[in-house]
Amino acid sequence: MPRGYRSVTEYSFREEQTDAIVRAAAYHRKDFCRSVIWFSPREHAGIRMSIATPFQRTSNTGLGSLDQLPLELLYDILLRLDMYSIFNFRQTNLKSRETVDSLKEYQAVVSHGLNLLCALLRTRLAISVSLSDFYRAFCTKACTLCGEFGGSISLL
Repeated sequence: MPRGYRSVTEYSFREEQTDAIVRAAAYHRKDFCRSVIWFSPREHAGIRMSIATPFQRTSNTGLGSLDQLPLELLYDILLRLDMYSIFNFRQTNLKSRETVDSLKEYQAVVSHGLNLLCALLRTRLAISVSLSDFYRAFCTKACTLCGEFGGSISLL
């Protein structure tokens, strides 16, 4: 076994303790399941491609008055929009879809955080989380409360 996978401290136990150790390590907490939103990967198979890629045809219409803005300013505005508004703006026309899809932050969250995005939309909390906040929380390894590894994101 590679060195990095072993404990520095040797731990020994008696043979009759084996079953108890396995039961404790494999214990399934029912209260944890009630507080965690999780979706099967199969559930999003139908939308995974459509939510992250633009259509293959070119847009004949623009973004209206938003076309007059410099691209950097438009991107800044989109990053500040809440996830619900981004989702709706993306569905406006081909140009809005292309514009949103060109954001690296959007691509990251829909490619790797689709469960969280769906949880935000289904709980109607997407109106209170901006794309930049979503991306920042998604890319942060440490818990904001204790500073340790944060394997989950709280929607509250």
